[in-house]
Amino acid sequence: MLPILVGCQNRSIINDLDFLNYSNNPKKITETRTFSNSKNAVGKDEKVNKSVSIFYFTKDGFLTKVELYTLSRNESIDEKNTDEIYKYNSSNKSKRYFKNITGGSGMISAEGYLEKISDSLYIRVLESKIFNTSNEKLFYFDKDNRIKKTEHTGVLYNNIELNSVEHFTYTNNLLTQVSSEDFVTQTKSKTIIKNRKLDKKSNPIYEELYDENDSLKQKVERIFEYY
Repeated sequence: MLPILVGCQNRSIINDLDFLNYSNNPKKITETRTFSNSKNAVGKDEKVNKSVSIFYFTKDGFLTKVELYTLSRNESIDEKNTDEIYKYNSSNKSKRYFKNITGGSGMISAEGYLEKISDSLYIRVLESKIFNTSNEKLFYFDKDNRIKKTEHTGVLYNNIELNSVEHFTYTNNLLTQVSSEDFVTQTKSKTIIKNRKLDKKSNPIYEELYDENDSLKQKVERIFEYY
């Protein structure tokens, strides 16, 4: 059951940099994830062993665009067309709209919004324009504007049901662990962040992600370009 909106007063707005737990006003972030054993983000064996996400921000920390790429073992980002683009409209910062565009074709494949429910709760709604499906994600924040929990529900293509929760653990204001529970598959998992390196503005430029069995899942590298 979703919370009911009753005349929410916008005392403050959490910008997209806070959502991502970054700081110090970057204008562009290039994030490269390298998957172990040529597995992608959902654990399927594929030729893809890297994903690249490029985030663009306004000076006040709101997203304008995200470009998504997937790369095979021998490709570089210069050789790969964009897979997806997210374009954001943050003119109404308490309800920020976005579109998902399929790379190459320019077709809008999904639309959605991120809306403030209260100072500690936001909801993201995404509706597919191809499969007639939708999903919703609730974001719960602590007093320091850090995500402490998410709840994800809905249906994906092929009638894949979503019903999961994630809990976030921080040390010295940096994310160190994510504990997940999938109520559809009745499974639990953990992602533990190790070997983090920070740049001079305290943003993470390198991280390694391990599972609960201490097996390396991903290596994450980021390049921050600041205003």
